[in-house]
Amino acid sequence: MKNKDERIRRSIDEIEPAEGARERMLANISRKAAEQTAPEDTKSKPGTVKVLPFKRIMKWAMPIAACFVIAVIGVTVMNNTIKTTEPFGTEDNVQIANPFAGVDNAAEFERVLGISIDAPKGAENVEYSIVDNEMADIVFDFEGHCYNIRASKAGGDFSGLNGIEEKTEQIDAKHNAMLTVIRSGDEFYLKITWTDGQTTFILSNTDGASEDELKAVYERVK
Repeated sequence: MKNKDERIRRSIDEIEPAEGARERMLANISRKAAEQTAPEDTKSKPGTVKVLPFKRIMKWAMPIAACFVIAVIGVTVMNNTIKTTEPFGTEDNVQIANPFAGVDNAAEFERVLGISIDAPKGAENVEYSIVDNEMADIVFDFEGHCYNIRASKAGGDFSGLNGIEEKTEQIDAKHNAMLTVIRSGDEFYLKITWTDGQTTFILSNTDGASEDELKAVYERVK
């Protein structure tokens, strides 16, 4: 049995990814993350903080590099399982902290982060979260599509969307609003990034909304 285990470990160590496999893996993770369904509705008393399930986090694709690390951890766990005859779960397991903390409404963004943003009037299935104690996150349905708004004073691109920028267009000079079309494999994602001088906002869609539909939502939430 020891020799067999050694052969299996050596086979794992010698695995070399095929040409382009890593890029395809990242693209697939990004696509699948965007396709995840929203979590079951959770209720809490006003002012309480609720932790959202991991599949809810992956819906809007936190940086794909983190997903790649998770995949590596999976291989490591399998390798460690081969090395031991102890039943699974008898040793301490690596746990990944959930960066999403659910809140009840947009007023919590103002209170905790000093950021003012909300879903458009008429939006359905609205979910509010604070990410890593510094970013506001809203997911909502509006006129047949699912959208995400993120806002942070840290700046940068925190949309979580990864791929090739196919198009960039300024749509609002006053707020320096830029519409970007992103291609990831066979999928196309849209985002609009703008600022009020202190906070950066990103509105995005990954389920096939048109550019005009995204612009219409932007006009309602800017």
